[in-house]
Amino acid sequence: MKIKYEFALSEVAGEIVAVSVGAEDRNMVLRLNSTARFMWELLTVDTDIDSIATSLMDKYDGLDQETAIAEAEEFVELLRSNQLLDE
Repeated sequence: MKIKYEFALSEVAGEIVAVSVGAEDRNMVLRLNSTARFMWELLTVDTDIDSIATSLMDKYDGLDQETAIAEAEEFVELLRSNQLLDE
């Protein structure tokens, strides 16, 4: 799975935002925290929940596998519910 549309990530007034580009029917601006940005960037290429969870554990020392998987699943489900993933 990966992000379906093209987005540009940038920082605006101290906030991380993803702005849709090139999708005429999907004009969106999404605000992301640093963890969501990290997972978003992982999803710019084809990946899966386990890989995202492993990357989260590598980035955040002390994060256990169960929590990492739960966080990855929650974020992916949010993207899925907004039809932002190619699966």
